[in-house]
Amino acid sequence: MAYSTPQYDYDKASSDLMLGKTQEDATQAFGRFLGQQRHRRALTDNAQSFQRGFPKVGAAANQRGVWNSGIRRGYQRDAAQDYATATNRQNTDFAAQEGQFDLQQTLRDAAFKQRMLLLYEELQRQRVVVPPYTPPA
Repeated sequence: MAYSTPQYDYDKASSDLMLGKTQEDATQAFGRFLGQQRHRRALTDNAQSFQRGFPKVGAAANQRGVWNSGIRRGYQRDAAQDYATATNRQNTDFAAQEGQFDLQQTLRDAAFKQRMLLLYEELQRQRVVVPPYTPPA
């Protein structure tokens, strides 16, 4: 290298670290956004499926002549419970995924701070301590 001082090396290395961290964070944020959109779509699809299928349960019971029986209510209760179970599972999976994103971000932040500290310590080791000037007597 044509020009190098401890301060220049530190500034260059810290700049490279910051750039890399920024790129990693942007990539992870985009992945998180995609996961959130996927969750939203899954919930919407599940709700639409339930809304389309629930009346068919009652209509099928009516065709069999069991509208006023416990059988229809049982079918409809089962359909509603299945919808609630699917929604709860999706929400639980999403919460776990969000927790994983948060954990990964915390670990990336800690690693970045550790690398910055190591760079700073290296800078301090490379600095030359010049004794104070004492004029000749």
